[in-house]
Amino acid sequence: MLSKIVIQNYRTFRKFKLDFDPKMNILVGDNDAGKSTILEAISLALTGRLRGRLLAQDLSPYLFHKDAAAEYIAALQEGRDARPPEIIIDLFLDSKTAPAELMGTNNLLKANEPGVRIRVALNPDYEPEYKEFIKDPTQVRLVPTEYYKVDWLAFSGNGITFRSIPATASLIDASNIHLQSGVDYYLNGIINSHLAPDERVKLTRAYRSLRENFAADDSIVKINEKLRGAPSDVSDRELTLGIDVSQKSSWESSIVPHLDELPFQYVGKGEQSTLKILLALNKKVEDAHIVLVEEPENHLSFSNLGKLVKKISDKCDGKQVFITTHSSYVLNKLGLEKLVLLSETEGFRLDSLPADT
Repeated sequence: MLSKIVIQNYRTFRKFKLDFDPKMNILVGDNDAGKSTILEAISLALTGRLRGRLLAQDLSPYLFHKDAAAEYIAALQEGRDARPPEIIIDLFLDSKTAPAELMGTNNLLKANEPGVRIRVALNPDYEPEYKEFIKDPTQVRLVPTEYYKVDWLAFSGNGITFRSIPATASLIDASNIHLQSGVDYYLNGIINSHLAPDERVKLTRAYRSLRENFAADDSIVKINEKLRGAPSDVSDRELTLGIDVSQKSSWESSIVPHLDELPFQYVGKGEQSTLKILLALNKKVEDAHIVLVEEPENHLSFSNLGKLVKKISDKCDGKQVFITTHSSYVLNKLGLEKLVLLSETEGFRLDSLPADT
């Protein structure tokens, strides 16, 4: 499990620290308070990836805290010695269970604890090019990330890979789950659970027959006769219409589920959002230690939200959960004492209040 996070110059946070609850963390705050940034930072430190891509491939000057970037650029333009800003994300792991090779003091707190670090800093190999670039400060309008590198390190100072980290995280954001991939997984899960092998063969054969019969339909035959005489500007071969019957075009990618006889894409946004979150939980959570859920309340009524939150709570039993929300209903369902109210520099935990408050 994760014990705390310390962030420097990443997006909303100039300097930020937050201790974690080992079970449930409900992140609350205004818009742009950094709720999503914390989930993103946790995922980034555990995977080295941002939005599914390696951070080094997706590095942008807009990832830097705006004040840190502005101070750097102002110092350059005023002729002062300016050190390029760095992004640092230090993620501390539970010292009782983390492997010894992650232990060290290479973190912003200088604490001898286990953890992993993402550091975005000027690449020494590009130092000559960088110095040449800043000779004319007027052309420096953004942090020059083309001269930067990304280090993914243990607190021991050694480089790490995905396999070095004992904790795995699953980030679930319904707004970023594409319907078709979720639907495919949903169908496959049901079919794998409920159909015998011979029934799967029959389904495949029926789907293939349906596609083969398409070309034999009288109207398609007539259309193909006309197409055979079409001008051959592109190819000398005959042009006809048909359905792909190869293995790559299987029923798994073509059949879609219906809810109350409505195709999935036509049901309400709330039902879609609920189903996508639960699909992702079914698909990703089993092997994950940490579950990150982005605003599960979107498009949902109180009654449906209550059902969804209960399912999230049940499916994530025994895991460390982080949820961002604007809903007091979610708070009440998951436990008000687990609330974390965010500020620019830290998260205030409701369970840290004095007992008589």
